[in-house]
Amino acid sequence: AAHSIDLMLESISKIPMAHNIIRDAKAITNLLYAHTRLLAIMRQYTKCDLVRAGTTRFATSYLNLRSLYDK
Repeated sequence: AAHSIDLMLESISKIPMAHNIIRDAKAITNLLYAHTRLLAIMRQYTKCDLVRAGTTRFATSYLNLRSLYDK
């Protein structure tokens, strides 16, 4: 079941609009975690961290998107 879900998420991520959004979310996350001052400001205002890991490669992208949206 997990493999089937991973394949579905992979197919969705190939849609151009979804691909661009995932790419931008990854860039934002990488920017925040690469600069300690930005990360400190984000943590000050959100009181938590972004989700950065998932059980499957493609699930991680969607978990990261949800985390960004929630914050």
